[in-house]
Amino acid sequence: MLITGGVLFQLNELGLAHFRWNDIWPILLIATGLMLMWGAIEARRRPSAPLPGDDPRTTLNEAAIFGGVERRVTSQDFQGGHISAIFGGVEIDMTDANMQADEATLEINAIFGGIEIRVPETWQVAFRGTPIFGGIADKTRVGRTTDLSDPRRKVLILTGAVIFGGVEIKN
Repeated sequence: MLITGGVLFQLNELGLAHFRWNDIWPILLIATGLMLMWGAIEARRRPSAPLPGDDPRTTLNEAAIFGGVERRVTSQDFQGGHISAIFGGVEIDMTDANMQADEATLEINAIFGGIEIRVPETWQVAFRGTPIFGGIADKTRVGRTTDLSDPRRKVLILTGAVIFGGVEIKN
């Protein structure tokens, strides 16, 4: 996107093409939409661990559109799920949850919204997503008694996109 923007501004300076901000901002909106669609198509192509039946006791499926959601998860077999915040906010408290598997995947999408996730101190968090004009803050602290090299350490993998929004992870 930066290279394309640079090329457009350079063409304008050389007099080969004339672009104004009124001409460019719709192109940026369309490009953002295309990137979201591309990400959704690629996510469907990638093999992922199936969520068994999306059982509401073991998985999350939360969406906040122009509103807010607060949820506490106490499942001892957390398996992952989906969280979307579009012009809204989602607060998830998983401090009393546990995983039977070694890892769980949680897909998060924050578009002009915010997501706050609280995890147990024994969990490690890995973010594999795309922030576009947004931010991700991992404020988790590892307890002194927790061994980082322990192969049984549980990992919460966060995927998705943060566009003009924010995600905060803490324990």
